[in-house]
Amino acid sequence: MKMNPGKPHASGIHLKLHHEYKLYYALCILYGTRKQIFLTFAPWVLVTIFKQPTAFVAMLLTIGGVLGIVFQPFLGRAIDQFGERTILAGEAVILVIVCSGYSLAGKLLPAGIALLVVSACYVSDQLLMSVEWRGQPI
Repeated sequence: MKMNPGKPHASGIHLKLHHEYKLYYALCILYGTRKQIFLTFAPWVLVTIFKQPTAFVAMLLTIGGVLGIVFQPFLGRAIDQFGERTILAGEAVILVIVCSGYSLAGKLLPAGIALLVVSACYVSDQLLMSVEWRGQPI
């Protein structure tokens, strides 16, 4: 009863953007966009466009997880050998191919082959998440 709660402080939201970090901000936005594509667009393509059950997407996630057990140590050794810049540049090139596969497979290939290509793109995209840029200087 003797406690005095005091006057409440007005909370202000302050977002400071620094010009020298503009590349970092752009990379964060691009990474978030890419993650959104992986989490929503790719399963939508598989389920809606290719008429696959959600169990098929779960199977692809499992395959990607098992392959990731082998891929991640390989990726670590590749980063040590070739450097972060080279690996990130390679990841960007592969990501362009993966996104092209998502968008063009259904139009350019027969349905069965297109499903295999999109499935491979989905697993590849999951493996590429291991290359995640974490904002450290390169």
